[in-house]
Amino acid sequence: MAIGSLIIMVGIFVLRTLPYIVFLDTIMIPVFCTSAVIFFNIVDWKILSNILISLGKESMNMWFLHALFFTAVTAVVCAPLMLWIAPKTLLIVVMIIVSYFLSRICSAVYNKL
Repeated sequence: MAIGSLIIMVGIFVLRTLPYIVFLDTIMIPVFCTSAVIFFNIVDWKILSNILISLGKESMNMWFLHALFFTAVTAVVCAPLMLWIAPKTLLIVVMIIVSYFLSRICSAVYNKL
């Protein structure tokens, strides 16, 4: 069951990189999320659990900050900083890392206030 849900998640992640597959997002995203929940309920990796908890704590700021890079208004200035990365899968990983560290900085500023 864990391997099947992992295969589904990887398959959807790979399919998402294809140019004309975006119209299936309304189907693929719920299937991906369900597969992820099944996978993480079966597999218990302490390191992965800690990473996901840390990302969850910063998720609101990360969501806001990633919008600075890809919203139509700010994308003219900010998107070229990220869009030089060619493979979309690598772009997603780099964007998660960048938005996480920017979020940690914002959280530190919020806590100082």
